[in-house]
Amino acid sequence: MQSLVTPFGYSAESCGYCKDASTGRRTANSRASYYFSSKALTVEAYQGLVDRGWRRSGTVFYKPDVLRHCCPHYTIRLPVASFTPVKDHRRSINRWNSFILGDEYIKEAARLHPKSKELVDLPPFQLYQSKRA
Repeated sequence: MQSLVTPFGYSAESCGYCKDASTGRRTANSRASYYFSSKALTVEAYQGLVDRGWRRSGTVFYKPDVLRHCCPHYTIRLPVASFTPVKDHRRSINRWNSFILGDEYIKEAARLHPKSKELVDLPPFQLYQSKRA
């Protein structure tokens, strides 16, 4: 597979977060970035871009111009292979599933697929292993 990109160039816009204290309006040209789009990108090319500070939103890649950008960007990476959810994470996932699926679906699933003793004694949930399966 080859990497195919379409450059968009440089763009400076007003930031949605930063406002002038006296007027309450957005500061003009306070956010600047380089942009390109890609429909196909190799894993190596993508990792090289991420390592050099590029970010992605869908098929659009952008690199903030840190000298002209008003807000700092922080990269937060989670090593998935070593992540083990704690009680708060599991509670959040269960609340989200309950919100999305609804109580009726969860009750029906519990009725159709009751937990056996073997399921209760399973080792703790591992996100990385479940996503790789």
